[in-house]
Amino acid sequence: MMADPNDGRILGAAILGPNGSDLIHEIIVALYYRSTVFDFVKIPHLHPTLAEIWTYPAEELVEKIIAGAARSQSPDDLRYGDRFNSSRTRGDVARISRNCALSSRSF
Repeated sequence: MMADPNDGRILGAAILGPNGSDLIHEIIVALYYRSTVFDFVKIPHLHPTLAEIWTYPAEELVEKIIAGAARSQSPDDLRYGDRFNSSRTRGDVARISRNCALSSRSF
């Protein structure tokens, strides 16, 4: 999965394997609606299903974008928060991390 490092908009993804033609549809929908990885990680993905595999790169990109935004801003910007550093976004990342720790990643 690839996303714009500035706003998190999903730019594309690739998947290989026997179920790739079924799994790519979720990315096609995300691209059509110009979704961001922030939007994508909020979509419920049932466990255990193959489709939840998309949450792993999306979660990783969210964390990288947040970390990149934090490095590029002054302490004053971080104090007042912005789209990437709001308490809601940090809470989402914490929730996602907890859910990943609780779920099985074997397919």
